[in-house]
Amino acid sequence: CRSACRQRLKILGKKYDTYRILNCDLEEQLSAAADMFAMQKVDTSVRLATACNARDFVRFVKQKAGQNGGDVVKQGDDGCAVTLTQYMQELGIQDPRTLCVETLGLMPSPYATLYRHFDVFSKMRPRGGEKTAKLLKLFLKRTHLKGKYFAELVKPILQGRDSPQSSTATQYIVPITGCVPGEWQALAEWLHEHDLYTANNRWVIRIPCVAEIREHFRCETLQQQLDNLFEPLWRASAEPAKYPELHRLLLNTVAFNVFSDEAPTQKGVLP
Repeated sequence: CRSACRQRLKILGKKYDTYRILNCDLEEQLSAAADMFAMQKVDTSVRLATACNARDFVRFVKQKAGQNGGDVVKQGDDGCAVTLTQYMQELGIQDPRTLCVETLGLMPSPYATLYRHFDVFSKMRPRGGEKTAKLLKLFLKRTHLKGKYFAELVKPILQGRDSPQSSTATQYIVPITGCVPGEWQALAEWLHEHDLYTANNRWVIRIPCVAEIREHFRCETLQQQLDNLFEPLWRASAEPAKYPELHRLLLNTVAFNVFSDEAPTQKGVLP
């Protein structure tokens, strides 16, 4: 889903400046009776993987490398267990304390006018290269370590929305591809196991429709994808006691979002 965010934000900023010039007297009258900082704000269309900023992400990686360096994160080609410390050394990170936002290339290039939301997971696109892509997948995907690190990273952020000092609610986005049976149940169990439900957050389910990354979401037929997307929902709605985790997820879900990449021409569709 490509978007010229930088240019759009500049245009919106200029429009707001023009509005303030033309309506400054009206704004002063309206603001005299209310405090904007006391209002409840809602962040929408924010992916859960981007809930943490780059600096906090680097701080979390350093903390895990220092305190949990012995955690087994994968199996090597020879079948031996690979710890977090060994994995980071394989990526060329000999001393995690030297990591920073710039060395990992977590910020988009200042010369890029278009930025894909899934750029950071591709070894070809992050400014930090394959090293950064693999590190991000380890910490920001539920498929690695059953999402343990990912949950530990975002849980304080979600809980912080419920604090009395916070005036911001959220609608974080989590993806469902529909091409893997049991995907709904796996997501629901992950949210339940790590207690990622809070009063000021609701979930938005994002379904991908992107031609050029469809190779990662293989399905034999479109009907198979639709069955995987919607059949679990009907069952959980009809028998909530049989699917308690999924039923709880549905109660805390407010929207579905189907996104696509509008820039390239779509060459093909599922049969």
